[in-house]
Amino acid sequence: MPKRTEPYLRYASIRPDREVDYVAYPFSIPAVREIESIEFHPNVTFFVGENGSGKSTVMEGIAVALGFSPEGGNQKRSLSVGRLNIASS
Repeated sequence: MPKRTEPYLRYASIRPDREVDYVAYPFSIPAVREIESIEFHPNVTFFVGENGSGKSTVMEGIAVALGFSPEGGNQKRSLSVGRLNIASS
């Protein structure tokens, strides 16, 4: 497999044309609320922080914005978690 020179994702940010409710989840999490944008390195990006700081929430939000299930998988597969059926469209 050839080495990638460009990342799959360059950055993520909140769209300026979208209204954000900073009292509602996930923006009620202080670390998430303070994010203006995240730039990704072409080789690897690490998300580090205390438990409950919002790392998984940020990753799930990015996944949903790109059309993936927040539970993982890919765009062609839907997942069932307990009684909840999650399908990505």
